[in-house]
Amino acid sequence: MPEAYKSGLFDKIDECKPVLDASAVLITASTGGVALVDLQSGHATFWAQVAMAHSAEMLPGHRIAVAASLAPQGNRIEIYDAALPGRMLHATELYSGHGVVWDEHRSQLYALGHEAIRAYKLADWDSRTPRLALVTSWPLPGKANGHDLASLPDGRGLVLSTHDGVWQFDPDTGVYAPFAPLADLRDVKAVSVEARTGRIAFQQPEERWWSHRIRLLAPEASSTCRTSGSTRCAGCPTARRPDGPSWKVAGPRPL
Repeated sequence: MPEAYKSGLFDKIDECKPVLDASAVLITASTGGVALVDLQSGHATFWAQVAMAHSAEMLPGHRIAVAASLAPQGNRIEIYDAALPGRMLHATELYSGHGVVWDEHRSQLYALGHEAIRAYKLADWDSRTPRLALVTSWPLPGKANGHDLASLPDGRGLVLSTHDGVWQFDPDTGVYAPFAPLADLRDVKAVSVEARTGRIAFQQPEERWWSHRIRLLAPEASSTCRTSGSTRCAGCPTARRPDGPSWKVAGPRPL
């Protein structure tokens, strides 16, 4: 990773997501950094600078989608090739981008913005100019203001958080329903369901928008984040590790 990326761009990490069969983790930071880090070596194999990066996802063809939130150069989804660090291939508008999740079964990318979940298909994907084509969108329930988006195990849809609730969403029917285990909570910034055990990790702010711990359900517990307090904690969605659950905690900076 270039030296320029090691000073400030990863000061406020907001998502870490296990990818590539849990051999690597995708990291985004609202301070502008995006990295794909190999867990065995601890080295970054991809990096990019994205304004207010809030979420990233691996796509077919070893490409990467990044959701960018509120910033002059944000409010969009950017597409990259993991073999070409820092070189954006495509961008499309998404106001207050906060989450991206690839659905392999439905061959669609879901993206969470301020007002809606959008579904995109991959277009011209084998060319040098790939793009996202909007399929449909579903307005968010309640007071909207999407915070986090993750897939549920076994293709059962999506789990998402908004300003006033945590919801389960079925893309086949377009129906939202309260996510029962967290139905009474507000301002949840991150939620994940571990694929093998079904255990739930979530995070609510303790100081403004961040927290020093993640909370766990089934069974109930908590885990303290070793951070300076300037980052938020985030459990990683749904991926498996061969030796057990795949919870990760967002720390100050990637290796």
